[in-house]
Amino acid sequence: MQKNLEREKNMATMKASGKWITVSELAYCAGTSRVMIQKMIQEELITPAKRTPEPVFETSIRPHVCKILRLHGQLGVGLDSMSLVLNLLDRIEQLEKAVGR
Repeated sequence: MQKNLEREKNMATMKASGKWITVSELAYCAGTSRVMIQKMIQEELITPAKRTPEPVFETSIRPHVCKILRLHGQLGVGLDSMSLVLNLLDRIEQLEKAVGR
């Protein structure tokens, strides 16, 4: 619980500063490893805002990364099929909004 609060505080600080976050910072804030973030980049599940000299991301990407981690860790969705699952979930959300849910 304490680690999550610390991560949230660090993320809020980064957002307030308007700072780009590195792979390491994103991994820390999302509670995962640099390797997992690199795999997400390789599978094109996330795209860095800038790639030079090191990939950096907008701070707003964290919820998307956390969603991927939950689907992967709790439901066992493989990274290779994650894009399909994310697209289906987005489509379900759009349809629910269309019918007024």
